[in-house]
Amino acid sequence: MLTFALTLLVEVEGGIIVGALFALLMFVWRTGYPDVTELGYVEEEDAYLGVRSFPEGKTYPEVLIIRFDASLYYANVPHLEEWLSKAVAARPRLKWIVINCRGVNSVDMTAVEGMEDLISGYRRRRRIEILFAGVKRPIRDRLRRAGWDENSAASPTIRPRETPSGQLACWRALKPVSTGLLADLK
Repeated sequence: MLTFALTLLVEVEGGIIVGALFALLMFVWRTGYPDVTELGYVEEEDAYLGVRSFPEGKTYPEVLIIRFDASLYYANVPHLEEWLSKAVAARPRLKWIVINCRGVNSVDMTAVEGMEDLISGYRRRRRIEILFAGVKRPIRDRLRRAGWDENSAASPTIRPRETPSGQLACWRALKPVSTGLLADLK
């Protein structure tokens, strides 16, 4: 729409150049600041859904379940860190952070390093464990190549995508980890 308006008001070449630059800036903004959504269990839907859209979603003081809706790369890890910092500060009893990776299609090595720092920081300062749920096979393979081994104390727990829709990946990932803590989830 911007390109169309500018080609009418200015000239065709100028409108196309400004439209292309605007599209590039919007792309950089969307990938650098993707949506991070807290999920809550919505019984009527039998799924974990965003609490902004479904305020009736059940959340827990000891568990923060989020969905990251973009590929992880160097430019958006600081955004995730900032978002988590605010969310963790609001939950003094927090013991688990579950990151639903259903929307993550790729990850680069600088993001892996950033996530390693984030994970070790939360473990060291707050004794908070981070669990990745709904991780697609190519991402799991990349993380393993980066040295993330589920048996290593320095790595997070990674649970694969267990359902075609991935809707209950968080619950299925958490269930074997801490049944006592989350016995009332489902």
